Amino acid sequence: MDNRSFLEYRNPGLVLVFAILTCGIYLIYWYYRVYQEIQWLTGKTPTGYDFMLDFVIMVITCGLWAIYVDYMISVRLKEVNARLGRNSDTTILVLILDAAAYFNLLTFAISSAIQQDELNKLKDQNLQSPEEAAPPAKTDSNPYVS
Repeated sequence: MDNRSFLEYRNPGLVLVFAILTCGIYLIYWYYRVYQEIQWLTGKTPTGYDFMLDFVIMVITCGLWAIYVDYMISVRLKEVNARLGRNSDTTILVLILDAAAYFNLLTFAISSAIQQDELNKLKDQNLQSPEEAAPPAKTDSNPYVS
């Protein structure tokens, strides 16, 4: 499976709109898919734990764990970008927005839209120059995992 077929392009604006219209329920699905995509890109989930365990911890901690999860998603995206020679770091911005989410829940959805934009850039980069990627050794190999 190559990058183009596994990474799903999602409009960051629609991530934000759907998060608002569904009162955050869409973000549960979004996080589930992002966990799969981050695991495919890096060989590990953002926190090292299964999505369901992280979700349960998020519920138990009333969302505090979600700040750490968002931070780790940004860290993993930064790692992939660094391997590709791109300088893109959203970790601080995401931390600030997630901390502000306790006063305004909209900022939590905004950080998800920012992270989706980073994932879209990874997909677009591969689409623009697929010949630069090394030929896969197996049909399910991942050119982003070192």
